[in-house]
Amino acid sequence: MIGQAKINGKDIWSEYRANLVKGAYQTLTGALAFKDYVSNTSRLEDGDRVVPSQYPNVKSREFTIQIAVEGSDYESLIYNFNALSEDAAGYIDFSVPKLKCGFKLILREVTDATDYKLHDGRLLRIAKFKFYEPNPINRFTV
Repeated sequence: MIGQAKINGKDIWSEYRANLVKGAYQTLTGALAFKDYVSNTSRLEDGDRVVPSQYPNVKSREFTIQIAVEGSDYESLIYNFNALSEDAAGYIDFSVPKLKCGFKLILREVTDATDYKLHDGRLLRIAKFKFYEPNPINRFTV
């Protein structure tokens, strides 16, 4: 679990006892959408005038990934979850060594936090973290 992801250089397992839930890698590397071409519609002409571009620009994107946070008791669970939420707030560098890629993200909200008790007594909280990636082209190599 160590080395799965980092927030501003901090390993999410070592620092917060957290890991990414299944489907996070696919969401992070999902297809990008392109911005519309510059165009103009006139009632004096048929169709639209479109300014062609050799390299279309990429749209910003929002996505949600689930992150599971673990604690040995309720106090440690809440401590780990709050620490993760605080460190993920603002403009962050979110790096995933397995993908060899880092993302510059802004946390929009944390929702649907659900607690579970595991068979060995540990507690688990799974929450949805909604991120905004202002410029998907502005990624870095890990």
